[in-house]
Amino acid sequence: MSSTPSRPKRLPKPVIVALENAAMTLGIHDKILMQLVRRHGCRLQRDASGRVGIAREDVQALASSPDYLSAVRASVRREQQYRARKAPHAANALAAQRSLIAEFEGYADDLEAIHRRQLTAVNAAGAESAAMAAYLLVSKAIALLRMLTLALEHQHWYAGTLLRDIDECLDAAKYFAETHRTPAGAKALERWFRLNESPKHADLRASAAEHFGEVLGEDNHREVLDELYHKKSKWPHPTYLAIREVARYADDGMTLVSPSYGPCAEPAIIADLTAFARSSFWSTYQVMALALHRTGVLAPADWDLLLQRDVAFQQRNEQTRA
Repeated sequence: MSSTPSRPKRLPKPVIVALENAAMTLGIHDKILMQLVRRHGCRLQRDASGRVGIAREDVQALASSPDYLSAVRASVRREQQYRARKAPHAANALAAQRSLIAEFEGYADDLEAIHRRQLTAVNAAGAESAAMAAYLLVSKAIALLRMLTLALEHQHWYAGTLLRDIDECLDAAKYFAETHRTPAGAKALERWFRLNESPKHADLRASAAEHFGEVLGEDNHREVLDELYHKKSKWPHPTYLAIREVARYADDGMTLVSPSYGPCAEPAIIADLTAFARSSFWSTYQVMALALHRTGVLAPADWDLLLQRDVAFQQRNEQTRA
């Protein structure tokens, strides 16, 4: 009796890193990255979102290439030149940033007011309910948004450290709201209250991809979440690039003149970070709506109000991109 031939093992799917993310990881300018890519014969491919990129192995190979340090020096020189070009427009950057700060303060007040109105319903749901967990986690996110606004107002570049903390609170609130009726979710909720343990953030992102993947496709949604997590990790992690971005270097691109010790002296850089931080307020509106609605404690009038806020953010985002 002949044996059935075994099927060949599938090769693992290559991980494609979009060029913009490869440039950020390597700490080199995108045009300089393309020079390295061509010089080393890296094959351009498309990631799950259709963006052009290179294999993760190629990113690692470029970091080890003999051309890497010269690429970094050239990139640092470009950064210094960019700052010099932006210096005459510092007043405009500061004015734009101050306008966003005022906007953020209004968002935080609005979020808190809506959140406070749900307190009676949350207490009725129970002290160890999913509604209570989501409510407390969103309250921390709102508090962190206020801290973020204050740090940005005082020009602190490392305020970006708070962005991932906000996301982790929101992701945990979503997780408990979506999974508390499942055995795994109920167990995680109990451990959160009674053992002071939070689910791993990778599990939170996987859950979000599962529940919201219908819109984008699960694989793609997970990729988007992982990418945002990676981008926001440069501040809380003790990595090189976040420090280099606000340091001053000599014209050779390698000699350090001064690191940053507090408020950032580059208004354009802080203005860009402040604009990036706006998405955290939008996410908080969305998660408060979702988590409190799914756990049955959000007043119908506030559900409608939060949906209106979401539409307003979408319209503002489209205007900004236009």
